Amino acid sequence: MLDKKNLPKIIYSTFTVLILSQILMSIYAIISLIPVLAVVHILTLSFTVLLYYFFLQFYENLDQNTKLTEKQNKELTETKDKLTKLLIELEEEKQTTEKQKNELLKLELAIENASDPIVITDPEAKIIYVNKAVELITGYARNELIGAKPSLWGRQMSKEFYENLWYTIKTKKNNFHGLISNKKRDGTVYIADVNISPVINNEGEVLYFVGIERDVTQMKETDRMKTEFISLASHQLRTPLSTIKWYLEMLMDGDAGKMNKEQHEFITYINKANERMIELVNSLLNVSKIESGKLAIDPAPTDIVGVIDEIVTEMERRIKEKKLNFTLNISKEVPNSIDLDQKLVRQVIANILTNSVKYTPDFGSVNLDLYTDKDQLVFKVTDNGYGIPAKDQQKIYTKFHRGENIAKLDNDGTGLGLYLVRSIVEASGGKIWFESEENKGTTFWVSLPLAGVTAKKGIVSLDS
Repeated sequence: MLDKKNLPKIIYSTFTVLILSQILMSIYAIISLIPVLAVVHILTLSFTVLLYYFFLQFYENLDQNTKLTEKQNKELTETKDKLTKLLIELEEEKQTTEKQKNELLKLELAIENASDPIVITDPEAKIIYVNKAVELITGYARNELIGAKPSLWGRQMSKEFYENLWYTIKTKKNNFHGLISNKKRDGTVYIADVNISPVINNEGEVLYFVGIERDVTQMKETDRMKTEFISLASHQLRTPLSTIKWYLEMLMDGDAGKMNKEQHEFITYINKANERMIELVNSLLNVSKIESGKLAIDPAPTDIVGVIDEIVTEMERRIKEKKLNFTLNISKEVPNSIDLDQKLVRQVIANILTNSVKYTPDFGSVNLDLYTDKDQLVFKVTDNGYGIPAKDQQKIYTKFHRGENIAKLDNDGTGLGLYLVRSIVEASGGKIWFESEENKGTTFWVSLPLAGVTAKKGIVSLDS
């Protein structure tokens, strides 16, 4: 059998017939004893076999070339498909890049035209970018700002302030927020509300600092004027209210003659209203003093247990009227004397305890605990009263805010008590916090340093 070598069927059949016929003819010539004819057929057979061999080689090469061409064509097709896919991806990436470029352009335009000054510095505080607002607020041109440091228009705060700022943003790598006094090129000092944030890479290294500031000079001046107005108005109200209180007490004592029952009730209502007005005026005065930043803190050795006993004694009548179950627990570890501003700490404890008594229903319970916790003196007041609704808890220290449930029950409060308490506690270096659930009660904690509070110079004191 001839090797097909993948030859087309017709070519294979043709050569097979030729070779077989030549073989038969040669055999016939030899049998017929015709030498010449036998030689001719043998030569023809040899030529046919040789031709077949050469044809096989040619076709094999042709077949290999064809397969190679097909392989190359396939590879070319695959390459073309890959190239097409790559071109599509490049086009998509180009579109994405264009989109990102447009978004970045929008962001750049937004930053450039933002009304608040925006500064970007390297890790050493050297300025690498400022927007237009920085030029407008500082008075310095952009070419003067780039490469300089923010101290160019700063350096108005204490050394300790800047050390704390730098420690916060570079060492701790936290955001910084605070009020800073800066100076414009023309020498004008302004107050800025500043936010500085470090930009950190995956290795935790600071790449940049981004600072955003807002000129709040006018707002602070407005607040100052408002505080001064409240203080002035409150002072002016205090004198006539005190006079009214004095005359009302005289009338109630019968100094102007005996009153009938109805007249006495009217005078009593007027006196209660006057008392509320005096309380409000005193609270407003205290708020204005605290917000002025001129409140003095004058610590002295204080018998804190004695102060608490005095406050409880003053509230004893109200506690009995409401038939409250009141308990006072004082730890033996509480020292006999601590350096505190007695007037301020008295205001804090009295306010919190008054709220608990006032906003606990009759027959309820109020507990006052005094104890030490590590280096802190802790006051804890717990009640099972009306509690603070969850939606009101974030606003509890806001001026004039009163819980919705309490406002419905009692309209006598000023909404200033806890604002004053927190301000006093924080000014004294302490902390205040609470837990509460509506209709189940509230617990307030106040902690102050056992080592005593730090004195602070000022020109006003509460209730002065």
